[in-house]
Amino acid sequence: MKKKKREEERIGKVRMLTFGFLAVCVLTMSGLAGCTTTTVVDNGGEEIVEGKPTAMAISIPRVATYADNNATSAEVQFKTADIYVYGASLEKHVSKTLADFTLDGDVYKMKDSIQVLSGNGKKIYVGLNLSAAAKAVIQNSGAYGVYQEAVSAALRDTITSAGGGFAMFSVNTTANTTFNIESGVTSPRGENKNVFPVTVARLASKVTSLKADNIGTAPNNTASGVTFHPEIANGLKFCLGNVNTKTYPLQKISGSVVEDPNYSSSPGLFNEFVNDYGATPWNATASEYVDVNASSTAITARNTKYAVENTSQSPYLQGAMTYASVRALFYPDYVVTGYNATTNVIDTSGNTVVQNDLYVFTTAGGEYLYFTSATDTVAWATDSDNPEAAGRKYLGNYKNGYCFYLIYLAPETAAQKAIYGDYATARNFCYTLNIKKFNALGYPNPNEPNPNNPLGTQTHLTVDVTIQNWSLITTEHELGPL
Repeated sequence: MKKKKREEERIGKVRMLTFGFLAVCVLTMSGLAGCTTTTVVDNGGEEIVEGKPTAMAISIPRVATYADNNATSAEVQFKTADIYVYGASLEKHVSKTLADFTLDGDVYKMKDSIQVLSGNGKKIYVGLNLSAAAKAVIQNSGAYGVYQEAVSAALRDTITSAGGGFAMFSVNTTANTTFNIESGVTSPRGENKNVFPVTVARLASKVTSLKADNIGTAPNNTASGVTFHPEIANGLKFCLGNVNTKTYPLQKISGSVVEDPNYSSSPGLFNEFVNDYGATPWNATASEYVDVNASSTAITARNTKYAVENTSQSPYLQGAMTYASVRALFYPDYVVTGYNATTNVIDTSGNTVVQNDLYVFTTAGGEYLYFTSATDTVAWATDSDNPEAAGRKYLGNYKNGYCFYLIYLAPETAAQKAIYGDYATARNFCYTLNIKKFNALGYPNPNEPNPNNPLGTQTHLTVDVTIQNWSLITTEHELGPL
């Protein structure tokens, strides 16, 4: 338990429920006669003969035992187990299925053994529910790496497959990956030797979103001359943008900092990311934007989006970091129904048309003008005699009465930021976004406004984030532009 606690504190230290990791015990079994080398390594009083044939098996605590309150049944399924043993190179890889294990109490025990070689400082990695592509990457890696890229546009699907189980892999610490395999052990359990606990974590990140109970009432739902309607169908939805398509099976840690394959902040890497939303986010399909849930919704019943780990060096560019795109429906209090270029008079009326296209300007005085006619919009925008000509700013065409907000996913504590950076989507973290208030009109589309610019303070966005293991991060947000 002390070891497990240390691992959880390193991976995610925020108000955590710490049962997101699955413990895996790797056991070496009875030794076989014969040695390929007679090298003897001192092991604190124990002699380890290098290269002696022996046998190994694994036992895995039943996944249900470790199903914390943040995980669905699909997120804790055990379908397959892959065991990798490295010396100077890969010495053994075996793939097992659930049928290869028997259930003894709360522990799945392998029915047969694996022949391996004894030795000092062996690397043992365990992966659960791995895809064929991930297995190939690991088998081609060196003993001290497993940092080869698992590259695929469909990577997110392969590590979050409900049918095949969520992919998990060994947590990268020396104590969790490096073991001395003794020879001559005939009863690992009885002798309490060659029993190696291995902790694994999901490769994916999980994102859910909630809305405050009073978000549909004033003043929380009014800003910029509009009223937002998060309480009605399609009124408030979210999805993910800038989702990574590359990951390392074993988390790469340089010093104490986690680096993914796209760790460089170069804009040239922007094409490595994909978005949930398509070309017409105002007419998004159900698989693109999903409903933001009511605040009382249990985490296992919420609409969920999954991401691939994404870290970056500073400066944190808008185009390099994963974000939640929130889509909100709004009705202007007044719309522009006509413009007289001779008198510079704007005709307005109360808005009786909902979910129409709106052409939005702001004036020098900070007033928002919502045009329903493209003709009137052009006339007002191009009129040189317009008193507002010097200070007017066109915000865009808001299709179907929707605006969009960006919430960049980020660690919460200083300890987490020291490991992952100020903005990051970390594996095995669950981000819960609590949306509390609309402070201003959002953007006309879900794309980053300035991909090459560093992220600044989100002044119109108040966020409460909680992380659990699934390390839960909950953030509170008041919605407005970046």
